[in-house]
Amino acid sequence: MKILLSGILLIIIIVVFSANKYVFAGNSSTAQTDSTCLAKDSTLTKDSIKTKEKSPVNIYEDGIGPIKEVKLEEKIDESLVSKGNSLYYSKCFACHQLDNRVVGPPLRNITKEVSPVYFMNYLLNTTEMQKKVPRVIKLIKEYNGELMPNQSLSEKQARALLEYFRSVAKKK
Repeated sequence: MKILLSGILLIIIIVVFSANKYVFAGNSSTAQTDSTCLAKDSTLTKDSIKTKEKSPVNIYEDGIGPIKEVKLEEKIDESLVSKGNSLYYSKCFACHQLDNRVVGPPLRNITKEVSPVYFMNYLLNTTEMQKKVPRVIKLIKEYNGELMPNQSLSEKQARALLEYFRSVAKKK
């Protein structure tokens, strides 16, 4: 249980600190970039890696994983919020509170700090992102080497968590 909680905390920490800005569909943001990345069988540029398919993937804004696009409606989907709330309390809460640092960082404003694509890719591809995304690697070191275990979430569960965190984010 302790390992599971540490893993959840680390995922949230990494997600919170991995990107500089929140990206809504149709808007863009510039993310701060690191100059190194450990990507097997890829060509590294400062801002992206090119996969075998030759399509650029921005690991700083999108992470690494199956999600290429997330379309968000302006109105929050309350049915997803309810499912995400349950997931948050069963998988995240032990390490992450909304407003206070416990084992991991507070998550209330995570959706303002990372893109929806990055958020979901991290939840769905935690292990690879922890190995290959420089900013995630830096956070792991910052948090005493604690790795977040793979939560084995489905895409629907990751989407529900995204909607839940959108719903609790503070309005500016």
